[in-house]
Amino acid sequence: MSENVIRIRGARVNNLKSIDIDLPTKAITCFGGPSGSGKTSLAFHTVYNESKRRFLNSFPNYLKFFSDRPAPVDVDEIFPVLPVFGLPQINPVMGTRSVIADTMRLSEIFQNLYFHHANEYCPEHMIPLERLSFAQVLETPLSEYDEGAKFHLAISRSDFLKFFSNAPYPSRSFGEKIKDFEASDPYWEILRFKKKNISKLDQKLIPYLEKEIDIYLIDEANNISKTPVVKQKICPKCHRGGLVAKSPANFTAFNALGACGKCNGFGATLEYDKEKLVDNKISVKDGGVKFLEYKRFSQEYKDLIRVLKAQKISTTKPIAELPGSFWDILYKGKSSYCGLNALFDWLETKKYKPSVRIFVRGKQKEVSCNTCQGTRISPEVEHFYLEEETSFYDLWKMDLSEVYDYFCSFDQRAMSKDFRLLLKSLINILETAIGIGLGHLKLTRKVKSVSAGEYQRLLLLKHLSYEGTGALFIFDEPSLGLSEKEKEKLFKGLKNLVSQGNTVFLIDHSEYFHKRSDRFVFIGPESGSRGGEVLFNGSYKDFVGKHPFKIEISPLNSNKRERIKVEEPNVYGKTFSDFKLPLNEITWVKGASGSGKTARIINVLASELYYRAYGQSLDVTKGTAKSINSDQAIQDVFVVDANLNRYTSRSTFGSMTDMFSIVRKHFLKTPTAKSMGLKEGHLSPNSALGHCPACEGRGYKVVEMQFLEDIIIECEDCKGLKLKPVYASLSDGEMTVAQAYSMPISEVVKKIKLTPKYRRINEYLKILKLDYLSLDRAVNSLSGGERQRLYLLSQLQKEIYNSFLVFENLSFGLSRRELQAVSLFLQKLTSQNNTIVLIDQNDFYKHVASHTLEF
Repeated sequence: MSENVIRIRGARVNNLKSIDIDLPTKAITCFGGPSGSGKTSLAFHTVYNESKRRFLNSFPNYLKFFSDRPAPVDVDEIFPVLPVFGLPQINPVMGTRSVIADTMRLSEIFQNLYFHHANEYCPEHMIPLERLSFAQVLETPLSEYDEGAKFHLAISRSDFLKFFSNAPYPSRSFGEKIKDFEASDPYWEILRFKKKNISKLDQKLIPYLEKEIDIYLIDEANNISKTPVVKQKICPKCHRGGLVAKSPANFTAFNALGACGKCNGFGATLEYDKEKLVDNKISVKDGGVKFLEYKRFSQEYKDLIRVLKAQKISTTKPIAELPGSFWDILYKGKSSYCGLNALFDWLETKKYKPSVRIFVRGKQKEVSCNTCQGTRISPEVEHFYLEEETSFYDLWKMDLSEVYDYFCSFDQRAMSKDFRLLLKSLINILETAIGIGLGHLKLTRKVKSVSAGEYQRLLLLKHLSYEGTGALFIFDEPSLGLSEKEKEKLFKGLKNLVSQGNTVFLIDHSEYFHKRSDRFVFIGPESGSRGGEVLFNGSYKDFVGKHPFKIEISPLNSNKRERIKVEEPNVYGKTFSDFKLPLNEITWVKGASGSGKTARIINVLASELYYRAYGQSLDVTKGTAKSINSDQAIQDVFVVDANLNRYTSRSTFGSMTDMFSIVRKHFLKTPTAKSMGLKEGHLSPNSALGHCPACEGRGYKVVEMQFLEDIIIECEDCKGLKLKPVYASLSDGEMTVAQAYSMPISEVVKKIKLTPKYRRINEYLKILKLDYLSLDRAVNSLSGGERQRLYLLSQLQKEIYNSFLVFENLSFGLSRRELQAVSLFLQKLTSQNNTIVLIDQNDFYKHVASHTLEF
């Protein structure tokens, strides 16, 4: 048996049809094929899960108990089983505290660098703080004594026995006076000195000072006093004190010692957003004070209008035109109107109610903490410097490119070995990050605010910086949102992993990776049950020769000249160049990562158009612009991104497309259903009326095993159908409810009568090539490309006219054949006076868009 291949036999996970395949080790293998054909099932659900399961099973039982182990995989053989690292398509952001530096593990490196190698400086004189010597500490207590005065230094008996039990006993001790040693005395002498020799004390006291033992001073008159201890460093000029007890915890936001006390280490505080409280463009009478539209505040709204009229302040003019006295009344109150500030305080007392917390949070915005300046770190370490120009706080305000330039400027020859090792690791991570288009990200940027592509690359970084051999890396769609130059840098990182003796599996639709991989594997021929077969295993050049792909789409040219013009767009404090888009056409927007594609199109343009249509902004950081002028009024706005984490475990194909509704109504019209008085809930596994009570509509039960993998078994009551058997067996004469839910939707629609709405949805399903899916197919079991098309369909179920549609990274998880189908669908939408913007790096769109905008 060859040791240069991974041997897989009898893989039957999901739709795989007992696949037998040999894949090379120490090489890059790229998997291609239609979305849902079985690529992820083979690479992740088979190889990755089985490798991880066997690795975790090698742990002792007490560790396995706390591990989330994958279930056994339906495969006959995998050999050899390598240590495996994987990056799947779907990676939910965990928590709201994490920032870019945390995800990249830079926070830990900064923590070590500044704790071990930074100096604390005086902010006024910009000189390093110094620790006082013991002689300097005693200068004040001994100032009244002669130079020849003699003194004794002692420590407590308990400290001597605790720290120096192996040392010989001293010659003197102190009870009521200094005398020859007696073991029962409370203080034992450690040395004697004359005042004139005080400068020699520090060297002799090192063992005691290191252990921070209390030292007592005894003079010739037998007066005893504890010596003052200065644990912190101070400025030699102004005697400003520094950090009292420096520890690694002082340099991290994830510890109470290091986190900013005001924002608790979040870097931001919550404040009521004026734009969410008030709509400046309409009058008070027309509902301009949106905050008071909360049902509980209806009386306060009436009181406000009454007070404004009494003060002769207009309630019919737009709020933007009202005088400053209006704002004083609005917030502080007057007469019978209590004011917004009083209502804010009242809501704080009701925050134990979830509904109140949700309402309040919806009216607030995050504002950078003015105490820690958004760094999340306590001001106690603000003035620590590795070199004089850049403080710890200054570092946290940089983006990745600036951090890279800063640390590259260090003269490593003057640094210690430990410092050089940390610096090397840091520079390698930053260099890779910049190469794959992340250099524009601020260290303190919240991870939850980055795009799906940027987050995918952030997670990819830890794998690309791996140093080791004999491991297997599996990456799903790592090229999301990357330009050609950035793909080149990523592929270089993958080749570096292989050069160390590792193996790389890629699941990617990018032709760039197909051409350059050592092995190309095509799985198909189609999606779902029509796929799951290995149709090709060899070089991509040979594959293209046998399976050429012909592009059968071209841009639709319009003679119209209507435009949307945007002047001076501004987001996150950065102003971008002006741009304009043609109306009723498809525009392809591309550009390097960080060039402001999403910021300009979504945060500025789409958000403003949405506000004009609905009177509120999109759920994104709203940008501004000097002006946004459109030659045509926009009726609606849709934004579809590549976020695949928006579904619950119970979301299904039927619920996302709303096709469940028409099928259930079909069965409810049968005589049996009418006689039983059934409702739609009786045919739903998510309703208490219809779901199987034994498994609660899951179709299976989980038997938890303490030291083995949990066992998943089919529910004995409903036989995996999720519904109560009496409802699952309801028939229309051709099929039962259970059969309708489990067969492809293309077969179901042939047997039921569709309304115009559902005929349109069915037509879209055909165009998007999703009609092979069944109604009860869980969304979480679909591939990334299938989810992407399904979400697109769910957003565009109604007839759409004269709307503005933005699609970000729409090509995620889609092959070129599927992209062609989706593009035909989009071109059809432009015929209904819709304007479409595609924010994507996939060059396939040059065959689709009639206009290209590059930032």
